[in-house]
Amino acid sequence: MIKETKQESKWTLDTDIKTLLQAYLNQSSIKDFESLSEYVDIVNRNIYISDIEEVTGAGVDAFIRFYNIVDKQLDIPVEDRIPIKIFINSSGGDLTATFTVIDAIHMSKTPVYTINQGRAYSGGYFIYICGHKRYSFSSANFLFHEGSTVMSGDAHKFESAADYYKKKREKLRQIVLDHTKISPELYDEKKKDDWWFDTEEAEKLGMVEVIVTPKNYDEIL
Repeated sequence: MIKETKQESKWTLDTDIKTLLQAYLNQSSIKDFESLSEYVDIVNRNIYISDIEEVTGAGVDAFIRFYNIVDKQLDIPVEDRIPIKIFINSSGGDLTATFTVIDAIHMSKTPVYTINQGRAYSGGYFIYICGHKRYSFSSANFLFHEGSTVMSGDAHKFESAADYYKKKREKLRQIVLDHTKISPELYDEKKKDDWWFDTEEAEKLGMVEVIVTPKNYDEIL
């Protein structure tokens, strides 16, 4: 079962957590914890996102829910919970999976930190800005755009798909306005572009909260 100890005023979980997570995943649609992303460090609550594939959304959601369950069962106050850290080095990918990860972050009571290690592009950008606390390596980069799609079929199917995608674009717009200092006017000016930022520019626009330096590096370990 779950064991708990106090160490330097922080809660820690013993190595049985891996077995608990696998048992939890066996009850869900995710059978292998390694499919959560390219790599998961279970004991330290770290998840690494590269290309965002269909399985990424359900996997990351399962991981975040699991630790919310653990923290709730241990009756750990939200302010004392060990954060889940999502390390992002991503060129983007599946839009539906991106929204699933975003929703999982929004619903998590256990803090979820996002860290841009090098690239937070497209879907990776939108996931990054939703972190409860957002870190970025000093040389990391960001790319905002509203995505791309390929549609086919008759005219009515095309119109239906276009209307649906328009709703998704509006959700992306609201996410950016809610989580950054980007104004509606600036967003509408840039939304048709590939808009690139370095870390300093992203900090000025309210995307980055903490630039990682040797002095604060321990915060993301």
